[in-house]
Amino acid sequence: MNPSHSDPVSGLPESSVPAGSSESSSQALSTRGTDSVGVGRPLNTPVSTGGFSSWLHALRRRWLLALSLSLLCGGAATWVAWRNWQPDYAPTATLRIASHQPSLLDAKGNEAEQATFDVYKKTQQQLLRDRFVLNAALRDPTVAQLPIVKQQLDPVEWLQKEIVITFPGDAEILQISIHSQNPATAAAVVNAVCDAYVDRIVHAERDERLNRLQSLEKLYNDAEEKVRQKRSELKELTESLGTGDSKAATLKQQIALEEYASMRKERLTVQLGLMRANAKQVVTEAHLEALEKQPIARELLDARITAHPDYIAAVQAVEALRQKSRNVELVVADNQQSLIDKYRRSVAAEEEKLGQLRVRLEPGVEADLRQELIQQTKADLEATISEVSTLRAEDERLSQDVTKLAGEANQIGRSSVDLEMMRTELDNLETVRKQLDSEVESLKIELASAARVEVLSRAIASQSNDNKGQIRLAGACGAAGFLLPLLSICWWDTRRKKVNTPQEVSVSLGLPIVGTVPLIPARVHRRLAANGPPTVWTRLLTESVDAIRETLMNQRRSRPLKVVVISSAISGEGKTTIATQLAKSFGRAGSRTLLVDFDLRCPATHLVFGNDSGPGLVELLDGTQQLAQVIFPTGEAHLYHLPVGGIRSGSNELLSSKRKAVEAVFGELRSQFDIIIVDSCPILPAVDTLVIGQFADAAILAVMRDVSQSYQIMEARARLEQVGVHVLGGVVSCRPAYVYGLTDRYRQLFNGNAEPIEMGTTGE
Repeated sequence: MNPSHSDPVSGLPESSVPAGSSESSSQALSTRGTDSVGVGRPLNTPVSTGGFSSWLHALRRRWLLALSLSLLCGGAATWVAWRNWQPDYAPTATLRIASHQPSLLDAKGNEAEQATFDVYKKTQQQLLRDRFVLNAALRDPTVAQLPIVKQQLDPVEWLQKEIVITFPGDAEILQISIHSQNPATAAAVVNAVCDAYVDRIVHAERDERLNRLQSLEKLYNDAEEKVRQKRSELKELTESLGTGDSKAATLKQQIALEEYASMRKERLTVQLGLMRANAKQVVTEAHLEALEKQPIARELLDARITAHPDYIAAVQAVEALRQKSRNVELVVADNQQSLIDKYRRSVAAEEEKLGQLRVRLEPGVEADLRQELIQQTKADLEATISEVSTLRAEDERLSQDVTKLAGEANQIGRSSVDLEMMRTELDNLETVRKQLDSEVESLKIELASAARVEVLSRAIASQSNDNKGQIRLAGACGAAGFLLPLLSICWWDTRRKKVNTPQEVSVSLGLPIVGTVPLIPARVHRRLAANGPPTVWTRLLTESVDAIRETLMNQRRSRPLKVVVISSAISGEGKTTIATQLAKSFGRAGSRTLLVDFDLRCPATHLVFGNDSGPGLVELLDGTQQLAQVIFPTGEAHLYHLPVGGIRSGSNELLSSKRKAVEAVFGELRSQFDIIIVDSCPILPAVDTLVIGQFADAAILAVMRDVSQSYQIMEARARLEQVGVHVLGGVVSCRPAYVYGLTDRYRQLFNGNAEPIEMGTTGE
């Protein structure tokens, strides 16, 4: 077709089906989710664009900043470490913790104790760090007067962090040490902790065994006295009967005796249970008295504070504000740093309030927790008292039952029953006495055996020191200072998931590559609009865009492809350049082409052709202009331009209120042009492209190396496909090395005055 510049719209043949027709819609739906250019990746497939290569690309982008900061920080860290290095001493106290409780009877110990040795060692480690032991160590007059202890706000917390408790080689050796620049101070603190542990834990275990031995001896003596009494009564009864033989008792007497003996045995069991309950009551009362004086563990306080509704709400508010701040940082422009700083200050203020809330909640939470523990202990005490009362009532009931059975037995045959009952009771008492005697003897042997924990050596204030530590520290700090900024900057850059190569777009993101175009330097980019002599850059760009055009023309053989939307995830990814160059390419191929600027927020196509921005699309949708009045020739063969027009307040809302008008415009344009290229606004910041794409046949995403981010590309593609827009693929702006034909032989085809290509240029 030959365009008429005097009347660019009238007289055009109707060569296409409008976008709103049922045939077009059904074909679009039938082809949605498939690509003939390449095989796409499902939207829920994870993207993997990391790896060593991504770090190398990040270093390529940020090498000057990373190297400068690394050299500066590495040198500063080395100098500071060298100047501020001081010797470090670690006096150590050594204790032996046996894998099992030593015994004079069994030197090997039992397997059960050996199996629990790991648990026992961990228990001793925690006991050494317990505030009960550390408080006792800090109350030592020698330790309390040390300057390092006086200057601590919370000496116990400081000591919990500083003390080092280890089992070298996982053996039976426990070492306690503290790193300090003053060996005498460290040795004094270590020895105080060791002494407090031995006094409060090791000796307490022995005292507990002694108390248990005293209780068992008392029970044994009581049982021995009862046995003597029963033996005396049995002797008297035998003498009174004149015989000790009970064979003459009847079957009824035997049954009565058995019932009586069973009841007596049950009463003895209740009495033993009553003794245990009384002992438990004494222990619980002592625990309740001690609980009111003990401090609450920090772990319990932290857990209760973090579970407090006010604290949870405050944490959620801070997290929400952080998320909002991150979202703002992603979407706002570089010239709106004040808004980002405002959100950051808000986050800092909320975090400070969160810390203040924690301080305010701690006293109340501690008081509530202490009250809960006291109430729980009181409840246990009440349960124990109730158990004692129950056992006493049961004992009284059993006593009455025993008396009743005794009377019945006396009625049946007093002598025979008493004799048999006394023998049974004596056997029971003998059994109890033997058990108590065995436990008493075993416990005496344990007390006579060596202690399970013993001190092998106390901490000594040694003055020996390794001067090579200064060199190692300076070297390590220098290496860390050099690597930390380097890795941090590379990590920060890789976290943005920028596109490094076209292969990442097709392989990692699953977005088919429609074509690639050279990444034009900024100084060359400004000359594209000028109709000057061709350069190497313009020829490379022309060849690349023509290849994309041929791909799209091949697509038209299998599906309707008249309206193509060119967009990008965000701004600055080269969509306008691709749209204008692609429209020019179709014009050069002889297709009647229309370039529509549908970016109602930031139009730019009119700048490429050196025209004004209006009247145009805005006036057309408002009804103030006709289609023939807003389509202009461009000076390029077969290429026409439909600009945005006069942008005013509310222009960006036209698509929401003028959907039918937009559909009518596209329907009329389809009948008048062979191909329509639409330069739309970015997808993620605005909804315009999602609306426009529904009237188009396909969409192409502009991707720019070192600018586009993987997750933004995936999200943009997902949004388009969710509204039924068929995404052909992406056009990647990358280094010329990725564009076919960039060889010395190819450049020799150009004239000698052509501008050479700078391979390292990455400007937009």
